[in-house]
Amino acid sequence: DSTLPRLADVIRHLDVVPSAEDDAEQLRAVAAELRDAAVAREAPELEHFGLGVALVGVAERMSRAATMRFDVDVLAAPGDRPPAAVEHAVLRVCEEAMSNALKHSGGHLVTVRGQATREAVDLTVEDDGRGIPPDAPSHAAAAGRLGLRGMWARATSVGAECTVTGGSEGTTVRFRWTARSAS
Repeated sequence: DSTLPRLADVIRHLDVVPSAEDDAEQLRAVAAELRDAAVAREAPELEHFGLGVALVGVAERMSRAATMRFDVDVLAAPGDRPPAAVEHAVLRVCEEAMSNALKHSGGHLVTVRGQATREAVDLTVEDDGRGIPPDAPSHAAAAGRLGLRGMWARATSVGAECTVTGGSEGTTVRFRWTARSAS
């Protein structure tokens, strides 16, 4: 339980050593892999019931600790599931997008909409908050935060596309994958 926080402390110490920038970046990548491995082992709802149920579970857990509402409407038939790696990637991307909305948007509602089949996944996570500033990804990377970069990396790892757009009416994260694009 204390491994990732200890690793984060080491990375922070390396960040102030000019000659250790590459080492710090490599350790960030290791930390992300460790986090993904730990989380991937803890997705029983996804394994047993599929993406729709897993996303509802994420929303329920997040809404317990917040005043923000979460509305999930994902069509994902149990007999028509995308590959497991794609399901894991989209679950983690959506979970990160929902968490970011909760932490940063100042909004009141997060909606998760879309569908997932063995041939294609198209999901959006939208909030009604202040919208992500255009320079947020570069500021987050400079601060060592991995959320957005992790979402893009997860999507890319399964041949999917993840886009993040924002405006005065909130932020939208869209995850798109097709079996053809992954080939």
